[in-house]
Amino acid sequence: MTYPTIRPSLTLDFKKSKQLDPRVTFSRSSTATYVEAGVVKTAPSNVARFEKKGLLLEESRTNILTQSVTMTDWTATAQLSLNQAVAPDSTNTATKLYQTNAVDGDQFQQVSGRFGTNYADQVFSIFVKAAENNYFFVRNHQGNDWAILDLTDGTVTGSRQVYLDAAISVQPFGNGWDRIKQETGSSGIHIFQTWGISPSKSVSAAADLEFTGDGTSGVYVWGAQIEDQTRIMTSYIPTAGSTVTRSADVSQITVNSFSPWYNQNEGTITYEYCAIGDSQFLSPASIRASNSQDAPSWGFWLYASGRPIAGKRNGGDEQLRLANGNPSTTIPLNTTYTVAVAHDNNTLSAIHQGWELQSRNITPVPTMTELGIGYITRNWNNYFTGHICRLSYYSDRLTDAQLQEITK
Repeated sequence: MTYPTIRPSLTLDFKKSKQLDPRVTFSRSSTATYVEAGVVKTAPSNVARFEKKGLLLEESRTNILTQSVTMTDWTATAQLSLNQAVAPDSTNTATKLYQTNAVDGDQFQQVSGRFGTNYADQVFSIFVKAAENNYFFVRNHQGNDWAILDLTDGTVTGSRQVYLDAAISVQPFGNGWDRIKQETGSSGIHIFQTWGISPSKSVSAAADLEFTGDGTSGVYVWGAQIEDQTRIMTSYIPTAGSTVTRSADVSQITVNSFSPWYNQNEGTITYEYCAIGDSQFLSPASIRASNSQDAPSWGFWLYASGRPIAGKRNGGDEQLRLANGNPSTTIPLNTTYTVAVAHDNNTLSAIHQGWELQSRNITPVPTMTELGIGYITRNWNNYFTGHICRLSYYSDRLTDAQLQEITK
């Protein structure tokens, strides 16, 4: 057994404690939602959010829909009735989407709309629950691509999916609710979003989604959201009359609380994290000299769509590619991993769970003054989106064998 016998000089176990250490400062200039025991709750401004996996950190996002509950942004050929069931936030605000008994024959039992930036990535999400109907569909702008969700078991079926791609996913939420996510890419189109009631799980043509309704049967919906120019769904942003922006989470340990546990000559930082987003340059946490742009730093980063690297930045970069040295391999999102990075004045070693240890020689690490948790610098606006489960810092350089043991 090569597990380290020394104790960390800093341990932030967000998953277990569900609270911030007094040494951690936190800010967010808006309210934000999170999930606790299957219920959507709201955290006030400057209050951190904790979920089952740990500390939730997100970049700034905007819900470009102006009515996330009443759904009045949309054009409907089905009917919408407000306050018909208990919603995921435990209020009686779920809207019922129910069939129209069309006097002129079959029609789509749906709502539709066009939102956001021309030709840009988008991610649409909505909470759905079965009422009398068990099947819910989403369609793209052309109408010939669709996916159908079976609300009884969460399975998704579809046809063609040229623009829907394989980008439909379902997040079970509890109490019969699912949160559906649809990603749409920049395929030279202006996205026309449509969703509604499907007559069955098996549909062979778009026209089969048309049927004569009974005037009462339907599904419950709540919390509609479109995030523009991204494919990554984040926490629900409620709106009621205008678009709403959730500010970024900023968490750090600054100089006054930093020096008692940090060793300038050698050390080891370990991470347990789960990434939701995969933007250009993100870090669950990094040791740095300041929060200014290009300040010296060392630690672990997700670079360019989730490629894991570790190293030291001080003018030129001294890096390790953690996917067994492969420069193009990316991590799967929504999966929890452990990473360890260790250095002394001459060497740096790092290992990402699932891959082999990597090592290299380095020049000495310059003087550091703070720990940034979830963002690189405020100037770059590069914010980690996901959960920080646990962070530990050892004031010694652990051996390579110990790094391998703690990331198993």
